[in-house]
Amino acid sequence: VPPVIVRYMYDGGLIGQGKLCWLHPADSSAATGAELADALREDGVDLEKFYPCAYEWRDSSGGWLSLEPNPDAAETSVGDGKGVTFPL
Repeated sequence: VPPVIVRYMYDGGLIGQGKLCWLHPADSSAATGAELADALREDGVDLEKFYPCAYEWRDSSGGWLSLEPNPDAAETSVGDGKGVTFPL
């Protein structure tokens, strides 16, 4: 399976300030939220301090979907991004 280039940025950043990293999905048709989080960790993102989100627009009016539970939240919700897949 060929690697995928991922562009990411920190909260408050601009697209032009985005960073790039490699994602190595196990499946050639989709990547999982866990694989994306692993790619960010491997690129040096501290997921204890920052939590990854992806912009979702197909199933809603648009919004940020957390890929991992927010460490500051008292409890996690059903929509915490577990089981999220991204078509490739």
